[in-house]
Amino acid sequence: MSRLPWRIAALLELLLISLLTAAAGQASFKIEAAGPPRTEVPRELRNRLEADGTRLFRTVNGIDIPLAELWWVRSLPLHPSAKTAAGYYRELTPGRMLAVLYLPTALEDVQNQKIPPGFYTLRYAHFDPEKDARESEEKEKENEDKRESEEDDKHSVVKYDDYVLLARLESDKRIDSSLKPAKMLELSRQVSPGRKPAMLALSPLNLVYKAFPYAVSDDLGHCAVQFKLPVKFGFGQRSEMRIAIILVNPPNVSAED
Repeated sequence: MSRLPWRIAALLELLLISLLTAAAGQASFKIEAAGPPRTEVPRELRNRLEADGTRLFRTVNGIDIPLAELWWVRSLPLHPSAKTAAGYYRELTPGRMLAVLYLPTALEDVQNQKIPPGFYTLRYAHFDPEKDARESEEKEKENEDKRESEEDDKHSVVKYDDYVLLARLESDKRIDSSLKPAKMLELSRQVSPGRKPAMLALSPLNLVYKAFPYAVSDDLGHCAVQFKLPVKFGFGQRSEMRIAIILVNPPNVSAED
């Protein structure tokens, strides 16, 4: 008889896991307009963001769970001479602020580490796996500890080349300046308790979907939101850019939901 409570507890645990798994299978994603940037964003930065943001929801069994709100920088500046290849965003300036992200609840980044709720700046970073490998090999004999740190920083770079690095809003004050990689990594390591840089991937567009913005998900639990943004080249010419950012990385169901 003494074992009965333990068996009941085990059955309840299995039932909870089954319910979460079923919920994940029934989950879908949708977006809506988020309105102007929240007042928690400093006024100087609010004035430089798009007037209307985008809010992402996960819908589970008919219940909408808010996941993220995103406001892009108004008239995003681009390199005039660069060409954007499929899945790459070479027109973006490395280190430049692209957007402000608000998380009402914890979310996982591309490295599957928890990003706490709060406000974050997003700055563009491009990682070239082949170049990184060569540089790592050259520096191997100079500083072993530094090499290991850099390998941690570039975790998950095999799949994507283009990322945004997150920094806490209160820590990132240089709105108009491009940050050097070392500074971006320093700020980004302060986001997660794991002390690895907090990163989200910029993915290739899914050309099947013509509407913008649009939430595109897959069977693994990823969800990317595709945007069409007004941009400005260095010589003043205005155009538009299409960009996709993966805001949800699997596993995307936890007890916190």
